[in-house]
Amino acid sequence: MKLNGFTYIIGDIHGCAETFRYMVETKLNLTKNDELYLLGDYINRGPDSKGVIDFILHLIEEGFQVFPLRGNHEEMLLNSSRKNDFFEIWLNDAVGLKKEDKEKFSVKYLQFFKQLPLFIHLKERGLLLVHAGVDFNKKNPLQNADTILWTRVSKFNDTFPKNTILVHGHTPVPLDNVEKNLKENPLVEINLDGGCVYKNRKGQGNLIALNFEKMELIVVPNRGETV
Repeated sequence: MKLNGFTYIIGDIHGCAETFRYMVETKLNLTKNDELYLLGDYINRGPDSKGVIDFILHLIEEGFQVFPLRGNHEEMLLNSSRKNDFFEIWLNDAVGLKKEDKEKFSVKYLQFFKQLPLFIHLKERGLLLVHAGVDFNKKNPLQNADTILWTRVSKFNDTFPKNTILVHGHTPVPLDNVEKNLKENPLVEINLDGGCVYKNRKGQGNLIALNFEKMELIVVPNRGETV
């Protein structure tokens, strides 16, 4: 445990706002001494993308230490925002905003998405956080947005920081796989995407958090939020 709290890391949420809120408020019982890191993909697929972002912004505004990363779905939204027709489709289909709310959304929410970093490196804790993965065979691997946001397979070499664990999401995996991976020695990589929105897939349909100090998983099954 850190001096004043825990380090929590949560995988892909994908619009499962109720499940996310239950995780933070009830299962984690988050305090302002804790640090909460979010691995991206807050939006799309699930029923309430706006609710997820609103809750993240609420926590930050209330003084909680919340550090969200950019996922590929946030990146796609930013790309679509540069093309008005595509952005209109996203607002209608993924968020379900009323017409009168769209102008407000495009300012407040886009500003949030634009400032999301690609990675967080907690050197003193030996943690490297990204959305999808890294390829250390590439030049300036932590500046390679395409890999960080989209890769399905991370690649390591001698340049990867020693005594560091890479934590990411992006590729949904069964809970058993996450639990098994956490027991590996040496532990180099953890995927926390439990496929929360895919409640009908075997072994998935879980929102997964990691308590880093205890190296324990906290799991909340999808609370009825369907694709």
